[in-house]
Amino acid sequence: MKGWGIGLVPDLAIIKAKSKKHNRYLVECGVVPLTIDLSKGGPEELLSFIYLHSYIKVTFFFFYLKYAKSTLSGLLDSDFHVKLFNLRFIKNEIIGSCNKKLKYLQSGLLSEIEKILSNEAHPSLLIEACVIVGSLAYGDKECLTALFASNLLPTLTLFLNHKDDNVAEAAIRSIKIVYTCDFTYKFTLKDESLLVVVELLSSSSATIVENALKLISISCRTPERQLLVVNYPNLSAVKKIIEFLSSHNPKLQESSLQTLASLIHSNKQAAKVILCNFPDLQKTLYHFLKRTPDSIRLAACCCLAYLNKLNMLNNKSALFSMLLPLLVRLSSSGTPTIRIQSLNTLAFFIAEEPKLQKAACESELLKNLHEAFDNTRNDNERDLIQYQEELFFASH
Repeated sequence: MKGWGIGLVPDLAIIKAKSKKHNRYLVECGVVPLTIDLSKGGPEELLSFIYLHSYIKVTFFFFYLKYAKSTLSGLLDSDFHVKLFNLRFIKNEIIGSCNKKLKYLQSGLLSEIEKILSNEAHPSLLIEACVIVGSLAYGDKECLTALFASNLLPTLTLFLNHKDDNVAEAAIRSIKIVYTCDFTYKFTLKDESLLVVVELLSSSSATIVENALKLISISCRTPERQLLVVNYPNLSAVKKIIEFLSSHNPKLQESSLQTLASLIHSNKQAAKVILCNFPDLQKTLYHFLKRTPDSIRLAACCCLAYLNKLNMLNNKSALFSMLLPLLVRLSSSGTPTIRIQSLNTLAFFIAEEPKLQKAACESELLKNLHEAFDNTRNDNERDLIQYQEELFFASH
């Protein structure tokens, strides 16, 4: 038995166009015709539903396929292609659906993923397994509880310095997602894992470095952790972070500023070590106040606000005249995330500063606060944004 059609997603689906004319459209769009022999290790049964799918003004039938009795049993198959097929199927199946995530978790998905990460060596299998772990982190509290109860996260950290950059990238992105979700504020990387992440700052991959910076930023919530990174042999971690400020990559600059802010927050000892060894840092931070995008300016504001609170800066009047109006302006423009973070930074900056509080009240701040309450996003919008983030993560 042969099924002939158009392969839209490799190893995942067969699409049968309605006419030769539609086939021509598909070929022109770069979708390659594919023939699959169902009698030779191919899909053995079709799922009981058919989706009507539309693509480039062409409507055609979309048949999802599955191997053997279930996708989970396919993960145990010795055939590489069968295993890869089922990993990709599960990855696409759970995107945006907490119910499907829970269903797979209850069926024993985590133990199967752990077996793959522990026993497999092929990069494609490891990447798909890492992506599934990250996707599960977009689920609800029950999903996160199951993740932390398993041994998956310590296993993932073993791939941070994998010889294949794509595997290392998939691992660190998944770990970052787990530790930045709403339910994991009380969890953090172990010291030994954090030091592995610090070593990744020397990676040649900008994506790996960016995610490493974000992981360091969210992992340094205590004075001990801050000093662990700051005092890393020969200040090599801080040197790298300062070097990234001169990068032409805005995302790398933003992540570096956020990491610096995290390292000096309420830690005078860490701030003193950094400023003594990098005396031009203050001038660099002022420079970033005039840069775009707003996220970079906000990150620089955070650094200066934290240093100011520690009494580590000179010429406070100049700082006040620049920082206060900028934070007020950022609180009324840009994305909701920028507005919220600007208000948080502003609240920290003017705390116990009566003159600054008076100046803030005389500015546009109260109007911005009123608009912030009026423009609070509802749950449906937050769910949509999370779905879009998860889809982007799974597709890279």
